[in-house]
Amino acid sequence: MKKILAGRQGVTLVELVVSLALMCLTLTMVSGALRPAAAVVRHMERLAEAQVILDTTLDVLRSEIETACGYVKLCGGEGQPGTVTAGTVLEYLDVEGRLVRISAEGWEDALPDGGQPGRLVFLRQDGETSDWSCREPFGKGFYMGMYLGMEFSPVEEAAEGETAEAILVTVTLYRDGERRERAGAESLIVDLRCGPLWIADEG
Repeated sequence: MKKILAGRQGVTLVELVVSLALMCLTLTMVSGALRPAAAVVRHMERLAEAQVILDTTLDVLRSEIETACGYVKLCGGEGQPGTVTAGTVLEYLDVEGRLVRISAEGWEDALPDGGQPGRLVFLRQDGETSDWSCREPFGKGFYMGMYLGMEFSPVEEAAEGETAEAILVTVTLYRDGERRERAGAESLIVDLRCGPLWIADEG
């Protein structure tokens, strides 16, 4: 019995400590190699989310803008004039003769929360009064923590009083509320179903 026990070899404390140290070093190297891969996966997921938001927003804008009648007008944000070549707010008359504004700039007079910029908003004004009604097509959380910016322009260069046959819509998503860090952008040409519409002046 003593001979059997004497011949059995065990693991010394030093060997155990060295083995644990080597295992920790290996795990550290593996996790360090996987961290960049995880960051790339998160970045790709964020891009995919942004693309879905952009595509859905452009679909909604197309269905609204293509029914414009009477005139189109390119404006800036609230109280800010636009130009005949570009604007962040699109104004037009709909088929029922109501004034419509499409904006992502916020609109304090019409929105109960003060019109936080970065969300798509449709504002309609009753033909008989100056009261605005507001519709936000997307619910809370749709933008995945990102913020929306839009720009509208005629497809072909036009002056005040001239006509436009189509509107170029550019939608941009930003990662920050100041809308400086861009997450993605997409453009769409919307043909005006009612035919060429004259471009209103800035007044």
